[in-house]
Amino acid sequence: EPETHLDYISEESLDAANQLLDDELKAVLQERRELLSSTTGKYYENDSDVLDAVVADTVQAASASASQLTFSNNGWEQGVEGDNDTAETLYAEYNAIQNATNAVAKSCSKLEQKLLIQTGGYNQMSQSLIDSSMQSFAMLQHSKIEAVVYSRLRSHETKGAQLRIERLREEIERLEEEETKKQKKYGELMHTKNRLLLKIRSQEKK
Repeated sequence: EPETHLDYISEESLDAANQLLDDELKAVLQERRELLSSTTGKYYENDSDVLDAVVADTVQAASASASQLTFSNNGWEQGVEGDNDTAETLYAEYNAIQNATNAVAKSCSKLEQKLLIQTGGYNQMSQSLIDSSMQSFAMLQHSKIEAVVYSRLRSHETKGAQLRIERLREEIERLEEEETKKQKKYGELMHTKNRLLLKIRSQEKK
């Protein structure tokens, strides 16, 4: 399997992606800040205050009775009881919630796309590292198996070499003993030969 090369993601690119996410969050918070300012007359400076106000407004809209509150350009207001008002209030609430949902979904979609840019490289890098680690582990296991096999072969070969050396040593000792016996026999034969030659010469002189 060919090695997978991972595209290099520079720190500058990652910082730029983080900056895009921060800018998008600031844009969403500014949009909510201006909406709250136009509906409540309050302008929130801190981002945390904007978030708290949005949460509080959402909780108020969700928990309030539909027959008692109506939604207009000025925000949630006390309405007039009645079937027609209730229907209009519910319709206005539905439209307001639908618009808010669409706005949040749009913002979330943008954030998701930008997060994919930032985290896509990490996911690819993580998968590449996992594949590389698994391949390295498999190679390590294979190397361990080869080391065990070679170790056993060396052990058998060492034992076999020792046995061959021992047999050669025994064969050398046997040959040396045989040579010694033959040299001794040769010496005895030479002594007998010389003794016979002397005897023959003495007989010839007579």
